[in-house]
Amino acid sequence: MIIFGQGAIRCHPFVQKEMNAANSGDVGAFDAAFFGHLGHIARTKWRMISYGVSGGAFIPSPVSGFEAKYYKAISRYSAVFALTADLALATLGGAMKRKEHLSGRFSDAFAWMFLAAAALKHFHDQGRPANQRAYLDWACTHALYETEAALFGVLDNLPGRFTAATIRRLAFPFGPIAKPLNDRQIEACAETILSDKDARDAITNDIYLPAADDPGLGALDGALAMVMAAGPARAKLDKARREGRIVKGSPTEMTAAAATAGIITPDEAALIKSAEEARDAVIQVSDFDPAVYDGLR
Repeated sequence: MIIFGQGAIRCHPFVQKEMNAANSGDVGAFDAAFFGHLGHIARTKWRMISYGVSGGAFIPSPVSGFEAKYYKAISRYSAVFALTADLALATLGGAMKRKEHLSGRFSDAFAWMFLAAAALKHFHDQGRPANQRAYLDWACTHALYETEAALFGVLDNLPGRFTAATIRRLAFPFGPIAKPLNDRQIEACAETILSDKDARDAITNDIYLPAADDPGLGALDGALAMVMAAGPARAKLDKARREGRIVKGSPTEMTAAAATAGIITPDEAALIKSAEEARDAVIQVSDFDPAVYDGLR
């Protein structure tokens, strides 16, 4: 309620002026604010309709890169949000405070648009790094999907059913447009985190990282570093196995066979061995002897 109820009034370019003018009896100021408000609604309605009918094709974007579609989507959803909020305040008035689910959905839509805009600004401020595109794609796709879900939730529950149906037909003439995250986007984000240390550090630089010998996060990050370092040597093992130069077996057995055959060096064998030991250590779970477990109960 605080985010949307009072915030919508105080942040609106005309509502606060209308209220102040009405309270002070200033007819001139009220007329200026009132007719300005009507013009604001008309412009917002036109934006919403044109964006909806065109599918957002002609929405301007401050950039021309791959992220331009996200700037356009935010503009489109913001027009829907602005008009719907204006009409909700006009039709519900003070009752809006008691419509907590409705104001909560408005707040959700606003918050998700804010998060998408924040992700875009951060990406831009960092110089639009190519190795962080997967992050931006994940963040904006998810945020905009949740934004649309919140807006549809508002329209599904707005008391003025005719108003809600009209906005829905004008804003989304072809139905919902946002799609949830797909497997490709999720896997691309995970691959970036796992394989690119600079990209991983970009989203974890404010997180405390324990030493590699500390259990938990420290050991996990240390094991990842060792596995990545052993990657090229491990690739030699896989190639030798596919070519039939070594027999398929456990990593330890294949490493020993490859070292004996001269496929990898002793240093590479030691690197693989250390990485496998670290990997095995971090995936272990607690286990208890039955007698000890009975004692714990």
